[in-house]
Amino acid sequence: ARKSRQVFYVRDGAIYSTHLDTKATRVVATDLPPRLGSGLAVNADETLLAGSLVEAGAPPFPPRRDPSLEARWAAKLPMALYTIDIASGAMKNIYRSTDWLNHVKFSPTDPGLIMFGHEGPWHKLDRIWTIRTDGSGLTKQHTRQMDMEIAGHEFFSPDGRTIWYDLQ
Repeated sequence: ARKSRQVFYVRDGAIYSTHLDTKATRVVATDLPPRLGSGLAVNADETLLAGSLVEAGAPPFPPRRDPSLEARWAAKLPMALYTIDIASGAMKNIYRSTDWLNHVKFSPTDPGLIMFGHEGPWHKLDRIWTIRTDGSGLTKQHTRQMDMEIAGHEFFSPDGRTIWYDLQ
């Protein structure tokens, strides 16, 4: 968090913040689900964190017999995107899916806009999506136009107006 100069991280089932200058550390959230995915994106006004998780009760993965990207994608594990209020530690699931949710990022200018990717074999999915922090406004950013087309390595422009990605 560049304004408040905090770094956020997961350790031993909790989320912590440490101030880069003072080294003061505090617990932000505890009792987290055991299978957090990608995350800890910080929003533009530094009030929320976001990420993805595999929901409780989902089967373990990867199976020993096939640890490939294709197998993980095909497993259709129940996942969720979540937000965590930095001040209170309150966690809220905002979107559920059996698609593989990953690469969670906040807009650098809009504190309520999250970008995420549907992970897996890129040529088999529409990867780049946005959603509001209240779970509304789910929007696909690019629809594949041809067989084997891929889009990835997505990121916001510094002004938050454009989503850039690698289209092949």
